[in-house]
Amino acid sequence: MRQRGMVCCMKLNGCFVYALLFALLSVSIASARIYAGGVSGCGDLAVAANSDDYRGDGGNIFIHSVGWTDHTTEAEKDAIVSLWADRAWGIEMGHTTSNYTARQNAYVSRYLSRGIEAEFITVNCFSSSRVPDVTDWELTIQAYYDKGVDPSTPIYPTFEYQNMAAYYTQLHNNYVSDRADFQQLIEASGGLTIDIPPHVYFLRINNANPNIQKYHDWILDAIGWAHSQGHTVGIIVSPNNSKEEYDEETEAFVQILRDHDALPDFFVVENYSTEDPSTYENEVGNEDTPHHQLGCARLMQTDWFPSAPEDELFRQTVDLGSWSESATWNSDWEPLASCDYVTDLRLRTPGTDSVFGGRSLTIESGGQLQVRTTGGAVATATNLVMAGGTLFAGTGADVTNILDGTVEIQTNTTISGYWSDSAGARNLEIRSAVSGAGEIASTASNSSSTHELIVGNAANTYAGKWISNAGTLLFRNAGAVGTADIEVKANGKLKIEGNWNQAFNGAALAVADSAAASVDIGGYDWVVAQLSFGSVDVPEGTYAAAELNAMGANAVFTGSGSVTVGAVVPVVTMDVLGSAQTWTTATIWDNDLAPSGEYAYVVPATGNLTSPDGSSVFPGDSLIVEGGGKVQFRGKEEYGAATTINNLILSGGTEAQPVSLAAGTGINTVNVLQGSVFNDGYTILSGYWSDSGPRNLRISATIGGDGTFYSTASSASTTHSATIDNPANTFSGLWMSNRGTLVFESPGAVGAASIEVLGSGKLEIQGNWQPTNEVSLTVADSAAAGVDLGAYTWSVPNVTIGSTVLEDGTYSVSELNALGGAVFAGTGTLVVGTPVPPMLETEWGGGELTFAWSEGGYRLQCNTNGLASGDWFDVPGGDTSPVSVLPEDELGFFRLIAE
Repeated sequence: MRQRGMVCCMKLNGCFVYALLFALLSVSIASARIYAGGVSGCGDLAVAANSDDYRGDGGNIFIHSVGWTDHTTEAEKDAIVSLWADRAWGIEMGHTTSNYTARQNAYVSRYLSRGIEAEFITVNCFSSSRVPDVTDWELTIQAYYDKGVDPSTPIYPTFEYQNMAAYYTQLHNNYVSDRADFQQLIEASGGLTIDIPPHVYFLRINNANPNIQKYHDWILDAIGWAHSQGHTVGIIVSPNNSKEEYDEETEAFVQILRDHDALPDFFVVENYSTEDPSTYENEVGNEDTPHHQLGCARLMQTDWFPSAPEDELFRQTVDLGSWSESATWNSDWEPLASCDYVTDLRLRTPGTDSVFGGRSLTIESGGQLQVRTTGGAVATATNLVMAGGTLFAGTGADVTNILDGTVEIQTNTTISGYWSDSAGARNLEIRSAVSGAGEIASTASNSSSTHELIVGNAANTYAGKWISNAGTLLFRNAGAVGTADIEVKANGKLKIEGNWNQAFNGAALAVADSAAASVDIGGYDWVVAQLSFGSVDVPEGTYAAAELNAMGANAVFTGSGSVTVGAVVPVVTMDVLGSAQTWTTATIWDNDLAPSGEYAYVVPATGNLTSPDGSSVFPGDSLIVEGGGKVQFRGKEEYGAATTINNLILSGGTEAQPVSLAAGTGINTVNVLQGSVFNDGYTILSGYWSDSGPRNLRISATIGGDGTFYSTASSASTTHSATIDNPANTFSGLWMSNRGTLVFESPGAVGAASIEVLGSGKLEIQGNWQPTNEVSLTVADSAAAGVDLGAYTWSVPNVTIGSTVLEDGTYSVSELNALGGAVFAGTGTLVVGTPVPPMLETEWGGGELTFAWSEGGYRLQCNTNGLASGDWFDVPGGDTSPVSVLPEDELGFFRLIAE
């Protein structure tokens, strides 16, 4: 609902001005963009001295088509195009109803043919007898684009409705906020320009007719409505009959807009007069004469819109103020990207999506940043510095307040959620990249709080200590912990959804032996340098939850995973970055020593590490590759060579900053990697292709982790293959085939992971892939994609082809291809859904026990040491039904397992 209030009268420069006292939804801007031009004296724009300072300080040009065609010579046009080439252009065009060629052709010949690309076009589509039809207006806009205007160029309607004698006594019944046709015109263009000669403005608001005085209200309503919808507003000021008072009247009018928070996004300063500029007071003129168009624009540029402050520090002065409002700070400006902001008061984010506008925001001791977003909205602070203050979940019940951006922890910081019996939990999710080294204490006012502090950025570099005092400290992935220690207090709880391994950085975990404490390992494997449980310093080794609980008085640890406690290995970091460097070169490491087994080695972002040619073994204890880092392996299979890295950790890669693992040399060759690989982030597996042939890669290393492998090459034409051949892989994340062929030489090589085949990717699995966990196969319905089933049977719980989710059942290749393009090949079958094992049938005869089953992809195993032993072995010939066994033991157990 639009609210209107009282109108009061004040005297300004001899004129009575009416101020509308109601709240406008508008965008208050620091400095409007300014364009200058006009009809009379348009040729003045060709003279550099007329606008040197105005152009130098960012002033822009505005061309009225009448001035361009009738009042400017060809030589002047050439000079204007050259002189204003690096400034933005605005162009005003006329309008002909239901004619979509004449004006557009004129625009092409006048402007596009000279290489002029306008930043915006504004069209005079109103007249005393015409309010534009919305459909006609939309066709008009499209016609400009069809003639070659860049489709990103906005084309605005010039609103002159309010100035015309046929309408100006009825403005109070025709506000923009009340007229759907006006709104549709603005929405079709993404904005509007409003023609408001200041001289006319003051005549109207001082008119004896109160309806004519509504000119003021109509203008503010139009600006307010457009800004409330996120649209652009421009205002054209022109002299009318101002003569030498033009600049004074314009200044007074601009101040009224400022007082009402109704400044537009840009101003146009121009005249419409065709008078001879030698006798016309308000010609385009020069920047030194205030009542000329360039002079008025120059005053607007220097005096009425002073430059925004730069490199200043502003402090919060209003407690519980919003971070986006100028009134919150000791500044007349909303937060600026050129300035820094600091507070020791309680500062609030808006409840909807918002971005803090300042260069940095520092929360000092005693200060709070109250994050008040709900319903999925996000507050973003791109450079938040915690200098002893508190991050606070600011509002709502059973909600999650969300913060994004970056957070630097300079000194000890508190992050507080909220909980009560009646309202429930108020969680806080930190999506920001967290850095720094002070302590972060997660807490709430009630020690029994069930709230969660959710930390999710996999690229966190925080190196201090996380402390869980109350509620659950929940990390969405292992990378979100950074390299920090963790302490769980008596009422604290901890959960890390990933394989946390920071032993090489000396990370320690300390847990209170308390009935109210909780550490959920989940199904993950954690590795820490030190672990203390209550008063017990846990010795080196690998422990299940029950084993850890046995060391204390309380069952604090839960989950099926493990915690390994190990000695700290010193870390050496690659510090020659960018270009490819061989790992044997001592000077590329920050200790200037060639790698040795006593150190762990880190390849940071932009590091590009290569193995030597031929067979080689990385001599370090481990090699950690961080997001943005790259490792190339160069051992060639045809020479019997391989690159071996026995503890390769691909840590913290993201889609925006992935780890890269690449085949490093040769054409028509296979580069081989052996050892062990652990991937907990986003990693690119990179092959290579040229017209001379492909560079393939083979990974024989054991692969673990729960990240993503994205198999690709730089060329879309690649024919390379990425072969994964270790049947003992435990990888449980996601394989993605983007380019080339992703080949698994056995089902075990897939691990427990899902697979996605993208639009140019291909997939082969050489065996009966029958995962026992809830994995998925997703295949793009693309002519360039390919999945070769061979002669095998794949049994996958969840399958999607294109946008089609397959129902449970058994599908042949032809049936699969009937669902989309010819993506699948081979003679095998795809079983969708959790497979039902075949019935194992037995028959005794001739002293032999014969086993038979109906489906392929299974093998028979035997155990003669009792079920508790777990000593199962394959029965010879047991991979094909039927198989006969001559019993040799008194007791034996048999089973079928999927291959």
